Order: sequence, then C-alpha cells, then structure tokens
Amino acid sequence: MPLEPNGAEPDPLLTPQEILNQRAQEFQDKAFEKWLQFSAHPDTTEKSASICCDLLLQSALDAILLCKPFIEQRMYSNILDTFTEKMRPLTTEYRRKQHLKSLGLYVEPMPYVIDYEHVNVRTEEGVHLIQRRETVAMPSIRESLLAVLSNNEIANELVMPTD
Repeated sequence: MPLEPNGAEPDPLLTPQEILNQRAQEFQDKAFEKWLQFSAHPDTTEKSASICCDLLLQSALDAILLCKPFIEQRMYSNILDTFTEKMRPLTTEYRRKQHLKSLGLYVEPMPYVIDYEHVNVRTEEGVHLIQRRETVAMPSIRESLLAVLSNNEIANELVMPTD
C-alpha cells in the first residue's frame, strides 16, 4: 500500500477510491492555498493569478498523464475523473470566487456613491439637466470583518486588550 504524503500508512479501513478522493481534496486545498498566496502579492494582477492557477492545474494533469503507461486504462480514467471533479472549483475565475464565497473567504464588492455629476442630455424635447451618480466598488467593511472574524484560526489568534 502506498504511503501517505506524511510517510504514514493510509487508513486500512479506507477503500482505494476513498484514499484517492482524500488525496485529491488535499491537493485542491493546497492548490487554493498556493493560489491565494500568489494572488495576495501586491504586484499580482488578476490575469497573472489566473494564469498561475491554470499552470498549476496543467502541471498536475501532466503528472497524471506521466503515470498513464504504468497503470491500467480503467485506473487511469478513474484517477483523471476524480482529479477533474475535485479541481473543478479552480478551473475559472468565476468558480474560484464562488468556492471562496462558499468558504466565507470572499466578500463581493458593493457599489458606493462617492459623488454626483450634473450632465446635459439632449433629447427630442430639448436639453435636460440630469444627475449622474459616480460610484466606486469596494468590499463592505462589515462583511469583510465578519468573514475574517468567522475564521476560527484568525479569531483564536486575536488577543483582547487587558485593563
């Protein structure tokens, strides 16, 4: 039986498919963690973070393809299907955001009105003065704080001031 990534024997009560599902889930968790680390860098753009994630997934698929000559077709297909299913949340920017929302790690930006602009609009009836709102999209401070504080790891590290 193959060893776990930490060198321990896998749980003998688990079937090979359950072990594969567990390892694929661990890979997904690590891939998201690496993508978030890369995305958090101040020089990273959304496009470069997306490319990084795509390269990570392609490298993993290449590793699976590398094993193809050494395993039977049914097993190869099972591994590929399991990996593809588990990595689905990483495949597009939209799915990554949806997955992060489901984990409570992404707060959707909300539009805030920052100013009003008076604009002349020409119509068949003549020229009309209308008021156009100027907005900026920012994450809600309240929702961001709730998301951060609902993370047990972060909440447990907070130190309350003493008198």
